[in-house]
Amino acid sequence: MDDNRIGEIVQKVFAKAKRECISQKKNALAKHIAHQIQENHGYISYRTLERAYDRHILEDSTVSERNAESIDLFCQYLGYENYQDFIKKENRAKGASQEEPPTGPNTKKTNVTYYLLAAIFVVVLMLVMLGAWPFGNNTAKKETTVNCMTWADSLYVPISCDIAPLSTYGTPVVPIDPIKMKNFKKVKVNIATRFFSEHTNEPRFWYYKNKQGEIEYFTAPGLHPITGKTLDEITEYIIQKYVPKHMNRPDSFVEER
Repeated sequence: MDDNRIGEIVQKVFAKAKRECISQKKNALAKHIAHQIQENHGYISYRTLERAYDRHILEDSTVSERNAESIDLFCQYLGYENYQDFIKKENRAKGASQEEPPTGPNTKKTNVTYYLLAAIFVVVLMLVMLGAWPFGNNTAKKETTVNCMTWADSLYVPISCDIAPLSTYGTPVVPIDPIKMKNFKKVKVNIATRFFSEHTNEPRFWYYKNKQGEIEYFTAPGLHPITGKTLDEITEYIIQKYVPKHMNRPDSFVEER
């Protein structure tokens, strides 16, 4: 595999992760990518992502190259079947962008038609955005009501952007993030909760200690939705010290030792 091509793939992988993840730190991005790949494509360690970041983004040539299986998983995260599919489609796209414009007696007429159609498209688009186009008015109104979200006690919910800056929950109204709405939630845990992945032993929860000394648990890494503080990944120490030793039923009590 071409090292330059691999570098291009790694750049695209982390660029995509930065659009999906709250934290922009290498460690958080690597764990986010690994989680997404493991859910949809196959197993990969977040440390593999960190090493790829060091070699191809920080340009540390002392870091070893990735194996072919890892590169295929990177490509699948980007929406390709594998490395070969990435090369074929990227080459095709680059070849199309480098094609020379046609020349000949009909070129001038073609260009005039193109610019005329482009001008019409721009005018129609502006009318739709301003609400003056009769067929686009309702659509524009709908989009303004679903493009934002706000934190509602334990999860993000969609909300109108017109309510900004604060919702009725007293929380900021921010641009909608479908991934965060799906995966980022505050949850309750107990001694029976599976805190780590059965296959990789990676943490499945992150926590924050509030001013009252209570531990709040979340299902994804990132920033606390109220304080903006970075969440910490769950550890055995936190589990032993703070997680209740019983569930909410009479037969679930665990004997103290």
